[in-house]
Amino acid sequence: LKEPPQILEVSDSKNEQEELEIAVTRLLVSSYFQIVSKNLQDMVPKAVVYFMVNAVKTGLQKRLVQLLYKEDLFNTLTKEHENVAIKRDRCQKGLKALHQAAQVLDNIPSLLSHVTGLDNRLGTPQSHRRYSHTHELTPKSQRKKGRTGAKENSDPNIIHSVEKMGAFKEEKWAGG
Repeated sequence: LKEPPQILEVSDSKNEQEELEIAVTRLLVSSYFQIVSKNLQDMVPKAVVYFMVNAVKTGLQKRLVQLLYKEDLFNTLTKEHENVAIKRDRCQKGLKALHQAAQVLDNIPSLLSHVTGLDNRLGTPQSHRRYSHTHELTPKSQRKKGRTGAKENSDPNIIHSVEKMGAFKEEKWAGG
């Protein structure tokens, strides 16, 4: 291969086709440089803001970590708000009351049949009781494996109240 000449000489004789190609090439190169210049002008502020934001973010994160990891603030930051503690206690008491009420309602048919001495008049098995959903409400750790009798699974106050109802019923029907 021959070396290219050090100076390129342009011939003075150009035809129309060559002049048109030169004009188009100049226009395209000029447009390309304008587009590249505009892109660089747009990218400079974006790059500056990007680096500034990252620097601020890093500095802010370091400062916040320094503020948060003071041992004397651990108790303050992890302390439960009073309203939340009160609501949690209320909810726990309400849940406990609902469990007890469901258990009482579940035991009423067996208590009535035990106190009155009457069999189940409707002929439905005890597994189809009206309030048998207490099994779903009771946590697994507190569920009883089997029911052997009404009195051992019931609250003594309820048994006493049901016995009073039975005595009242007998007095009423006896003519009292």
